[in-house]
Amino acid sequence: SFSAGGTVARQEVNNDAAMLLGPFDAANKKISGTWRVDGGGGDDDLFGFVFGYQGRGQFYLFDWKNGDQDSPDHGFGERGMSLRLVNVAGGGDPSSRDLFQSGGTANTSILKHNTLPWAINTDYTYLLGFSPGLIDIEVFEGATSLEHWVLNDNTYASGRFGVYVFSQQDVVFSDVLVVPEPRTYTLTR
Repeated sequence: SFSAGGTVARQEVNNDAAMLLGPFDAANKKISGTWRVDGGGGDDDLFGFVFGYQGRGQFYLFDWKNGDQDSPDHGFGERGMSLRLVNVAGGGDPSSRDLFQSGGTANTSILKHNTLPWAINTDYTYLLGFSPGLIDIEVFEGATSLEHWVLNDNTYASGRFGVYVFSQQDVVFSDVLVVPEPRTYTLTR
């Protein structure tokens, strides 16, 4: 659902992996936004963002999981933040295993991972800097930096930005800003 004139999106149900893509290319931009899990129905799964989106099977994915989980359908997902490169041959759809497993698959490579869990009813802010060959991601709780990753990868030099959720309800995405552009983008279906 959407509110605040389309600037706030809420994932209300526990569903398969889904993304809501913005209308702009993320290359050579700095993007900030806020996440929050309201209640969450006792779940501990994934939310985050995609960038460098080329198509359904080619993009970077930053996701965050609250608890370890060994799923017969999806494999083992370790708690924490992950940055993965999704690159499905021929541009096909990634499987749930591709998007869930912490160790990577034939279609995904884990570029960075930690074991820091997220907390319910807590606002987190992210900053993404993305330019050809350089990825800079920082996650904050209030003024405290929880993680800051700077990586070199030139698989995708451009591509769209969007928010992401996998099997986690009650996630609120808001305040998506392109810095230093003084405007808030409307998230659309």
